Amino acid sequence: PAILKPKQLYTGKQIYGILIRPNRKKEYNISVSFEMKEKMFKKPTNGPPHMDINDGYVCFRDSVHISGIMCKGTLGSGSKSGLFYQLMKLVGNKYAADCMRRLSKLSGRWITNRGFSFGIGDVTPSDDLIKKKEELVDIGYKNCVEIIAQLDSGKLEAAPGCTQEETMEALVNNALSSIRDKAGNMCLTELPNTNTPLIMAVSGSKGSNINISQMIACVGQQIVSGHRIPNGFAGQRTLPHFKIGSREPAAKGF
Repeated sequence: PAILKPKQLYTGKQIYGILIRPNRKKEYNISVSFEMKEKMFKKPTNGPPHMDINDGYVCFRDSVHISGIMCKGTLGSGSKSGLFYQLMKLVGNKYAADCMRRLSKLSGRWITNRGFSFGIGDVTPSDDLIKKKEELVDIGYKNCVEIIAQLDSGKLEAAPGCTQEETMEALVNNALSSIRDKAGNMCLTELPNTNTPLIMAVSGSKGSNINISQMIACVGQQIVSGHRIPNGFAGQRTLPHFKIGSREPAAKGF
């Protein structure tokens, strides 16, 4: 046990030592040592990388899991620095496949017993987040309105090699894309480590931080072939619900 008193307790990291060396037989007496960074790794300001607050630095010493969360980079991306590649290189394909089988059976049983799913409550924004998002969208809308007004008045300076219309589209695109990114960062800082969509994105099993921010905060500007939604109806508009010739964000796919 990792903790002896007042009660003997084991950690989740000790499981990997058992999966690599399930018993004391001679054929299982192997020593795996490697280090690698997972995608959530952030270098600590002080101390070694093993002290990362996100536990994103994976370290094995003599088949003992010292630090780091085991994610796709370590277990399933085909990386030559991952656990199974190290086992293949050290003791061969069969041993690595047996270890993979033990991990697969353990994972399946754990999910069967505990379950892993998420509902609407996991992607429902808090009141504070809704308020911050609305303020962010209002600022972005005002910036876009100013850019469009400069184009209409002829005061917008064209970028090199672009027309005024193309320059306006590029500036509005950048302004609207930054709204989604900032809103996404805000919602990620508010989510607890036990949030299931966040676990899926961080571990690499499915989705990304952008998908989480789109579900919780803001879908963002929709891009088709590098441009905002083109006009598809007579009268220069994307849908008949908008004014003729409208260039505002809502009328072009935000």
